Amino acid sequence: MELKPIDHQTYSRFIVEKFTSQNIEITNEIAGQILDWNLIHTFYVQQLCSRIFFAGYPIITTKVWKTEAEKLLKEQDAVFYRFRDDQGKKYYRLYDVLLIR
Repeated sequence: MELKPIDHQTYSRFIVEKFTSQNIEITNEIAGQILDWNLIHTFYVQQLCSRIFFAGYPIITTKVWKTEAEKLLKEQDAVFYRFRDDQGKKYYRLYDVLLIR
C-alpha cells in the first residue's frame, strides 16, 4: 500500500479550519509556511500545530510559528547531538544544513 502526500492546498485549508473553529486566527499563507517548513510531513506538521494551538495565541503569525518551531528544535537538541555522535561529524553537518535550509 502506497501512501501519497496530502495535497498542500487541502492540508492548508484543513489546518485553517481546525484553528478557526476554536477562534484562533490563522491564514492559508501561514498554514502553508508551516507545511513547507515541515516538508508536509504529517507527524511534524501535527506536532508543531499542536504546540502552537496549546500555546494560547489568538492570532498565528509567522513570528509565532517560528518561535514555537525554534522551541521545539531546542527541546530536541539532545536527540540531534546523539545522532551526531552515532553518525559521525560529517553526517551531522549535512543534517544540520538540511535543518537550517
